[in-house]
Amino acid sequence: MKAKCLALFILIFLSACTSLNGHKTCLDKYRGSWDYSTDHGPGKWADLDPQYKLCEDGKQQSPINIDPHNGLTIENEHYSLNYECSDLHIVNNGHFIEVEYQDGSYINFESDDYHLVQFHFHAPSEHSIEGKHYPMEMHLVHKNKEGKILVLAAFVENGDYNRFFGRILKNAPVKKGKQMLSHHKHINLAKVFESTGHAYYYKGSLTTPPCSEEVQWIILKDPISFSNKQIAQFTSFYDHNSRKVQRG
Repeated sequence: MKAKCLALFILIFLSACTSLNGHKTCLDKYRGSWDYSTDHGPGKWADLDPQYKLCEDGKQQSPINIDPHNGLTIENEHYSLNYECSDLHIVNNGHFIEVEYQDGSYINFESDDYHLVQFHFHAPSEHSIEGKHYPMEMHLVHKNKEGKILVLAAFVENGDYNRFFGRILKNAPVKKGKQMLSHHKHINLAKVFESTGHAYYYKGSLTTPPCSEEVQWIILKDPISFSNKQIAQFTSFYDHNSRKVQRG
């Protein structure tokens, strides 16, 4: 019976590896040769696989420098968040610490629902504000029923201890390629982000291969805070997993 249950779990897990505009939403999507090193990093991504050519030839690449005067972003849009509680499922995928989120949470933007798939972290921040980078950046990846992608991004500044992030760090697998799934431990993004907040909006791309374009970005103006110790703990996993600014 245990063997049958295990086989069923594996089958369900693999079937959940659905395509996210070129990315799979499970551990297998990260078993490529790209990384953030000199030999396989952002400057070489387009040479690693023909599917990554947009990383070099794309016209709407992310991240960008956000400047009120460069015309790349607007500020008069509106969105609403509808986040629910989720089982804690953390993957150390070799590129960043990623949290896979249960179905049921979504963001409404321009009268369309984009469902939350996962969130992850970069250090230092990928986007900048008038040339200023933050210690970290959090990306919440959503997609709608047509497969279009929306990423809600939040800058992370040095500040108070963050209990939400602390729970993730406490349970994150140290070894790359490992994951932790618990039906008894939960997280709730509604405790981190309010339903609305001032933000910048622009159309760009994924910041990792295959660098797919037509991605809707919403970048929160107000950063969230992690303590110095928490930021240092994250950078002990990944100390430079960021793509440089592509525009602006």
